[in-house]
Amino acid sequence: MAPAGTKSGGPKRAVRSNRRVPGQRMANGSQIGYDVRAMSGATMSAVAFDTLKLARKLRDTAQMTQAQAEGVADALAEAMSGAELATKTDLAHAVAQVETSLGARISEAKADTLKAIMAMTVSAIVINSAIVLGAMFGLAKLLGH
Repeated sequence: MAPAGTKSGGPKRAVRSNRRVPGQRMANGSQIGYDVRAMSGATMSAVAFDTLKLARKLRDTAQMTQAQAEGVADALAEAMSGAELATKTDLAHAVAQVETSLGARISEAKADTLKAIMAMTVSAIVINSAIVLGAMFGLAKLLGH
């Protein structure tokens, strides 16, 4: 029987995930704050956020205490973890969908306009023909033929 932590006598290797969880601390002390969401099958952008750098900047330039700076940085990271940010690919996909939809609507509008123009043209021909024939019969009757 294989000892605990091994599989078939070989050493067990830990599988590292590249997926970061909002609020997770990295080795250098900075915190990652992002959210990945699905929109129409496309994934949203991962937003990396270095809270340690922000806390230091707030402490040094805004004269905040270390606790205040860390609190602001953590609150901002938490707020940003729920943000849905679109990538250029997401925007290109959305633009393509809108262009396709608009193209179809424009084609429908052109077809409807063409039908209306044809109906008006036929109506105008019929009305003008009736007027001309009426004028011809009226003139013939007036001249006594």
